[in-house]
Amino acid sequence: MKQLIFIAFMLMLSQHVKSQSIDYSKMNRELEISKTVLKGMLNENRDPNIHWVSQSNDIEAQYVSDYGVIFSIPRSYLAATARLPKLSNKIQQAIDELEYDLDFYEDYKNDSDVVFIEKDWDDKMRAFTVRTLKSLQRTQRKEEIRNLNVEQIKLFMIDYGHLISQLRDEDRIKVKEKEVPESAYWEYSVVPGKMKANMSFELSVAEVRAFQKGEISEEEALSRIVITTEGPKPSVDLKDVMIFKSVIDRLYQSDLSSTYYLRKESSVEYQELIGVILNMDFVSSNSYRKQLFIDVLMYDLPTRGLKELNQSERDEEVKKIYPIFEKELIQNILEYGKNIESLKANESILVSTHITECKGCEIPSLLKINVPAQLLEDLKKGSKTKSEAESLVKIERLGYQ
Repeated sequence: MKQLIFIAFMLMLSQHVKSQSIDYSKMNRELEISKTVLKGMLNENRDPNIHWVSQSNDIEAQYVSDYGVIFSIPRSYLAATARLPKLSNKIQQAIDELEYDLDFYEDYKNDSDVVFIEKDWDDKMRAFTVRTLKSLQRTQRKEEIRNLNVEQIKLFMIDYGHLISQLRDEDRIKVKEKEVPESAYWEYSVVPGKMKANMSFELSVAEVRAFQKGEISEEEALSRIVITTEGPKPSVDLKDVMIFKSVIDRLYQSDLSSTYYLRKESSVEYQELIGVILNMDFVSSNSYRKQLFIDVLMYDLPTRGLKELNQSERDEEVKKIYPIFEKELIQNILEYGKNIESLKANESILVSTHITECKGCEIPSLLKINVPAQLLEDLKKGSKTKSEAESLVKIERLGYQ
């Protein structure tokens, strides 16, 4: 009897492992395709009257084990700053006359030969009127664009969610606005109003597949999308997260790191039920041209104290230090991440790192590290050794160069 129970348990475990098996290269390709589709749908609403305030229109996508996929879109797609659209002739004429009068007043207000009647030339009131009219039109246009893009996001989820083929029925697809700059998290404890709300859209994969199979209508599928406005209050105190981020950033400045170093400050956000998501971008060298017999591209590796390397010498060094970089990064995440107390037991630290370019070096271009909060707790309490903890960290190496 015990043997039968053991066999049944092993079969169930085998099925679970099988169901969780992910081809990450395939997943990455499908996420890239999905991002392209989503961006194309959102860009349909762009026109000459819209100024997109975000410096980057990049959409990010990330697969999270036991959760699903999260698409993060720039806030500009749902919070565009609209230039003044075409107005009715009467309103436009009124604005033109007011602006002309103000310009005339500014040019001649100190001219003794020109006399102004106070009630006709109240520049403050006129300026206020112009600003008010424009503000009303701008607000209306922003709302129109926001509503159009909300509908596009919902259609993307039900029409194209099936593109990510490896997700389970119980997984979820989430589209969310990117978080406000991480400095705002720090401000939250002092000035709660600083935190701006973010919209998010969530739908289970089972619902997407039901719609694709014709089991539910489009109207029904759209109604099952959960739309929430998150903020302005994080559910946890993120000060320890920000300290963790600051320490990691400092360790990977060119004067302290012995391997790769950060191109720019990392970005961090917190997602309830998922945890901390840290995005990092690493480089290895500075390039410049040097005139020898011909114009030659040379490299300095500041963290290695190496200068004037040619391309092959630089690539050889970059390839050689990658294993050291990966091991040290995991060790640093464990060492300083164990002091984060705000994470729940079922959450994790998810680190996504873009790796320095090195063609033909057979190193990944993207490294993803998943450290469960429970593992950090075990390490802190001493129930797991450092070597045991390192072996339990989940690692994905994608896009080998």
